[in-house]
Amino acid sequence: MKIYRKIERDIVSSILHGDLPVGASLPTEEALRERYGASRVSVRRALDELKRLKIVAATAGRGTEVLARPFGFGCELDFAVLVAPVHSPFFTSMMNELDVLADQHGTVLLYKHDFEGNMLSNPDFYLKLLGMGARNLVLWPHVPHGDWTLLDRLKSVGMNIVVIDQEHETSAADLVALDSSQGMRDIIAKLHDLAAPGPLLMLAHDPELPSENARQQAFRQLAGDGHHITLLPRYEGNSQRDAEVLQHLKSALDSPNPPAGIVCSHGGLGIAASGALERLGSDLPVGTFDYLETMQGHSLIALKQPLKAMAKATFDSLLKQSQSPRKWRASCQRFAGEIIVTEPRL
Repeated sequence: MKIYRKIERDIVSSILHGDLPVGASLPTEEALRERYGASRVSVRRALDELKRLKIVAATAGRGTEVLARPFGFGCELDFAVLVAPVHSPFFTSMMNELDVLADQHGTVLLYKHDFEGNMLSNPDFYLKLLGMGARNLVLWPHVPHGDWTLLDRLKSVGMNIVVIDQEHETSAADLVALDSSQGMRDIIAKLHDLAAPGPLLMLAHDPELPSENARQQAFRQLAGDGHHITLLPRYEGNSQRDAEVLQHLKSALDSPNPPAGIVCSHGGLGIAASGALERLGSDLPVGTFDYLETMQGHSLIALKQPLKAMAKATFDSLLKQSQSPRKWRASCQRFAGEIIVTEPRL
């Protein structure tokens, strides 16, 4: 690697790792020359390239500083990178929708499966993408923990970013997500059509994921008096999940104030709840987020994710960030899902 490229890359790496935050001053030209044993020409060539990319700027009296980037990065949308959880049942469907749009625009869509759930804690991965010339990024951060400030650092070094599914307040990316409030409203309305009067019980997980938290908040606001949320761990396998959901629902039905209906925060819990109630001989209605094809044969009120609309919004955002960067500002788009009622097998 040529010395000026190494200087440039190391500065970008320091920004991504948070060692050079927005507003921080870079080492002086003389300090960089000494650190790298580089000529003045090489140091200035590296700094000039970073200035051209609007990653840094010279400021009178303060030297060269890292810039904030409230706008997009102008570039061709010739390829984009999607980083997503391989275990998500919706990944394949969303990937197919994005593939269709990418083909229409002549864009190559590359996929990175986030096997270990570290997409928000691995700056070096994005440094490699930048080295490949990647500027357009779609993230599906299905992780309970992560450094969301990484989005700001990615934007600072010139990434156009769309975050799918997980709402998190940021000025660095567009957010595209299911409308959890509208979805919960639709589920509860359908439950009230089918259930006897009484409180609702929600089965959910620890609200560390933004999407999980949004669904629980919507339930609290819309479920009415007497509602209750039971928080369950994230299970390694379906057999453990099904057994524990069965036990929780048996206890709930045996309580002095049993629920009139069940709401589940995602499709896996919905399937488990429907199966448990069938085993318990109960006809309580179950409403759930995240319709899955495997729900056929279960009695469920399921909210289908609007993946086609979300995919279009995702691609439109990348187009705006890359083609009209100065007009872009971060926004959040929420889309209503569709209620699908499935019936048990006879």
